[in-house]
Amino acid sequence: TDVEGFVFMLKYNGIKVNIDDKIVVLGSGAMAKMIQGIYPHNEVKIVSRKNGGYNNENDINGKILINASPIGMGDSYNECLISESTICKFKYVVDLNYNPGINKLLYLASKNEIVNINGLIMLVYQAVKAFEIWTGKKVSYENVLKRI
Repeated sequence: TDVEGFVFMLKYNGIKVNIDDKIVVLGSGAMAKMIQGIYPHNEVKIVSRKNGGYNNENDINGKILINASPIGMGDSYNECLISESTICKFKYVVDLNYNPGINKLLYLASKNEIVNINGLIMLVYQAVKAFEIWTGKKVSYENVLKRI
């Protein structure tokens, strides 16, 4: 359901990923690996503390920035892994966290008029797909939109 939720979230928000688009993912966990799997022909750069990536922000640039780390969720809502100037290098900023709805990363993107979204739509669509798997019942697209 993760893949379907992620792809739906981008599509719902009008974010089209072309084969030559560079994607930067903050964090190196399961979601980062999932994104690499969805876009095997794209350059997907994984930035994490494991690879020292946050220490050299000059190398952090592309079309889509995706936060797949827990930073920005819950009590860390006012923390951000990268600087505002680095965020400004992107056309889209996606934070897979959904609580709170706006954190520092999304605030900085919005402040700089960068299209930005949180992970709530992904979460809702994952729940829809799980419901379909477990019950065998199909949920209409219109009903999905009512929940978003």
